[in-house]
Amino acid sequence: MKFLLRIILIAGLVFASGLYLPWPVFTLASSAFLIGLIFGRKPRRKRVYGKSIPHRPMSFWSGFIAAAGVWGCLAYWLDKQNEAVLSSRIFGILPVDFVSADSGPMFLIIVTTLIAGLLGGLSSLSGQLLGEAVK
Repeated sequence: MKFLLRIILIAGLVFASGLYLPWPVFTLASSAFLIGLIFGRKPRRKRVYGKSIPHRPMSFWSGFIAAAGVWGCLAYWLDKQNEAVLSSRIFGILPVDFVSADSGPMFLIIVTTLIAGLLGGLSSLSGQLLGEAVK
């Protein structure tokens, strides 16, 4: 349940802060970091074959899914609004030989989604680790 709550909160903060603040990457990182910090606490330890391991991957995946979902949907929506004119021109500048020119705009959307997801996931995990260290 907390996993779904984290995804909803991070996605809402990423979307809302992206509307008002000028640097989207900074707002993406700070939103996921803030939620990770708030939810960061001493992890429950699970016993796996006699070893105790912390349960931290959910923090990363909640930030990844929320950030990638918001930025992927936003990039796709903006690309469809201008009929892929801008993304086709940007793809023409890039030296990418393994992707055809017809699927170039979708390639840029996928790359944007993966970068946003990695940034959101790592910042959420960093926030949780800082929260664990402080509490």
